Amino acid sequence: MIEFRTLETLDEMRSCVKLQHATWGEGFSDVVPASVLRISQKTGGLLGGAFAGETLVGFVYSLFANFEDTISHWSHMLAVQSSARGEGLGRRLKLFQREKLLTRGIRTVFWTFDPMVARNAHLNLNRLGATV
Repeated sequence: MIEFRTLETLDEMRSCVKLQHATWGEGFSDVVPASVLRISQKTGGLLGGAFAGETLVGFVYSLFANFEDTISHWSHMLAVQSSARGEGLGRRLKLFQREKLLTRGIRTVFWTFDPMVARNAHLNLNRLGATV
């Protein structure tokens, strides 16, 4: 059973940092540290997690934005633990993000992704219906 909820504690945010390293490698230079995740949440960002029991198996992270004169969010990261991939958790995390942002009155989310990563492109364009 997977539970989706916002990350609240510093330990949960540290788990998010560990998952970034596990996903993109120890040499990944764009790791978002726990301190920045916390600050982002305090200033309107969203950090949602997928938990199997107490274990973080996926997260989605977006920042509050005013992009192109539109109050919105910029979805910066989504990661799913390798052992939990292929179960639709990425899509479910994005839907969790959408639900939480709609309750805040946020109707627009921007994001970038690498179109050369087929799984990422499929999720964003085909499964979520993003507009390019």
